[in-house]
Amino acid sequence: MQLTKWNLIERKSIIDTKWIKVYEEKLETSNGKKIEPWYSIKYQTGSVLIAVTPSKEILVIQQYRRGCDDLNFEFPGGGIEEDEDCREGALRELKEETGYEVLNDPAKDVIQLGPPIYEDVNRNSCSSHGYLVYVKEEPSSKQNVDEHEEIHVQKLKIKEIFDLMDRGLIRSSIHISYFYRALKEMGVLQFNL
Repeated sequence: MQLTKWNLIERKSIIDTKWIKVYEEKLETSNGKKIEPWYSIKYQTGSVLIAVTPSKEILVIQQYRRGCDDLNFEFPGGGIEEDEDCREGALRELKEETGYEVLNDPAKDVIQLGPPIYEDVNRNSCSSHGYLVYVKEEPSSKQNVDEHEEIHVQKLKIKEIFDLMDRGLIRSSIHISYFYRALKEMGVLQFNL
């Protein structure tokens, strides 16, 4: 038997806000079985930026995250507006959260880190787009964060970021995945398979 995509028979909106949408769905599997109810979640499309300075330090932010109910280290990024280009939205988030801007030429200093990563491919259609961004050594403006955000920005060496991961202080699998993709893109991480 060949696997095929499931068919969406019916979808009913349960929650619909700017931040989250929840749907109750009726589905039919590839072998004809009906599944109901099935609940799916949709968040804003997101971005993660691995921002590297000329001194080879990487921007890391720290902020409170309700999901883990703790202060969390992560890389700059955030929600992409509904009609916004993902790359432009990511660079907007970088400037808002950190005050940093692209080093010289966005065409060569901003590199997409592969295809988007999905948070939970089973129930959540939210994807994040990752970018390796070469930025100026110092911020060109002050942070301009949303009223509910409190963000502390640091520049860290790669070794210090690995230490944060080893201590469980970078908790987002998406951020960790894009960090490794960036190291591969930069030639720091190489595989001899």
